[in-house]
Amino acid sequence: MADQKRIAKNALMLFFRTFITIGISLYVSRRLLLVLGESDFGIYSVVGGIAVIFSFLESAIFSGAQRFLSLSLKENRDTYIRCFTTCLNSYLLLGGIVLLLSETIGVYIVNYVLNIPPERMVAANWVFQFAIFTVIITLSNGPYKASIIAYERFSYFARIDVVVKLLQLGLVIWLAYCTWDQLVVYSAIMMVLAIVRAIVDKVYCHYQFEGCRYIKYFDKNQFVSLLSFAGWTVCKSASESGVNQGNNIIVNIFGGTIASASMGLGNQIWGTIAGFVNNIHVAYTSQIIQYWGNENRSDFSRLIIDSMRYSSYMLIAIGIPFLANTEFILKLWLSEIPDYAVSFCQLSFLSSVLYSLANPVNTGVQATGRIKWYQIIGSFILLVDIPLAYILLYIGGPLSMVFIVRICVQIVLLIYNVYYLYAIDEFPAKTYIYGILKIMFAAIVSYMMAWVVITQIGNDKFVNVFINVVVGLITSCFLLWKISLIQSEKIELRKYIKRIMHI
Repeated sequence: MADQKRIAKNALMLFFRTFITIGISLYVSRRLLLVLGESDFGIYSVVGGIAVIFSFLESAIFSGAQRFLSLSLKENRDTYIRCFTTCLNSYLLLGGIVLLLSETIGVYIVNYVLNIPPERMVAANWVFQFAIFTVIITLSNGPYKASIIAYERFSYFARIDVVVKLLQLGLVIWLAYCTWDQLVVYSAIMMVLAIVRAIVDKVYCHYQFEGCRYIKYFDKNQFVSLLSFAGWTVCKSASESGVNQGNNIIVNIFGGTIASASMGLGNQIWGTIAGFVNNIHVAYTSQIIQYWGNENRSDFSRLIIDSMRYSSYMLIAIGIPFLANTEFILKLWLSEIPDYAVSFCQLSFLSSVLYSLANPVNTGVQATGRIKWYQIIGSFILLVDIPLAYILLYIGGPLSMVFIVRICVQIVLLIYNVYYLYAIDEFPAKTYIYGILKIMFAAIVSYMMAWVVITQIGNDKFVNVFINVVVGLITSCFLLWKISLIQSEKIELRKYIKRIMHI
């Protein structure tokens, strides 16, 4: 019970942090699109994405670092220090690899593959160089971030993320008055913010955690064990990064920089929603890993399912209003809506939902350490996306087909992830899938109710939006209460409602 309360507290804290940062991010995107213009915004989205391609190793090593550091908490201080040092050495090696790949293959792609106006090529190369160093700085911060998660210090995450977002907001407002090349200046701003965040994280970890110390230490077996774990994980990480940025390149080739701007907005919606839900998953991650390490299989499975359910409830609360009123919301957000933006943002939201549903299971598989075939087959499924999307666009399909293909692939991948964990650890796959289907049913019915309101109510747009949001959310709450919440949760929720209403 104590673990559940701590997880709920951490998840709630991260939820409010993310709610604030999402609001700031949306306003920053609006200002940035107005300041840079659609073409330069598209250049930033696609060129910055190329640098991100070469950081695919980061998520692989981060998963390994998070697992090893969480398990080492059961040991003594010296064990944690040695594990931390091994993780940091791995990240230093990774930074060198990313720099080498970016300055060779990446520079070639920017200059000879992307569809960029000739007069903006110099600016695009500056953007790419700043993006490379932003990625490397972020990589160097990996072991510190993994330590904060292992120690479950989520209140720190909540505070520092809001401060960094506020700094970004202030600098973007200043950007409108800058007389230099605003695209290049904004790229430099993002690099400076990454440096500030990395320094603050390092100082915090140094003074808060005795285990975050770098020592002269090298354990070949531990190093090989971490890299071996990361080596299999890198297959899927490379595939995910390649598919995401490959889709950006495909849209740029077939639609130009204006379509890239809309793709950038869609990707921001994807990243925002995925990040929002990942914050809920993060609150569960350390406990999931430790339950598996302690061979507590019942709580291990329960936390994975709970993580999926609670994040899905949050997605419905966000998704119904957004999907039913996308054009209206984008109009408020951006003033001028770029071509393809509405369909890209809607489909990107659905894609991020599927990604989020699979994430708790992915954490469970990572905890077991049995990831070889999981990563190999998962990577193969993901990589089907790029050639299929390219062929469909080549024969005349709409640009939105890129997202439709991604969604279909993610459905297949979700089913594979669940049944893989069932095969290796007797995870209750049917319970997980059945839980997803019940939540999807509630979401679809709620969206249909909201859509009926849109088609039946008068022309006052604000009143229309307000009523369809209320109807959609009430419908979803009723259905989730009936078909998704378990009895103990209903009892606790009734007690909480009575307490806040002083009944």
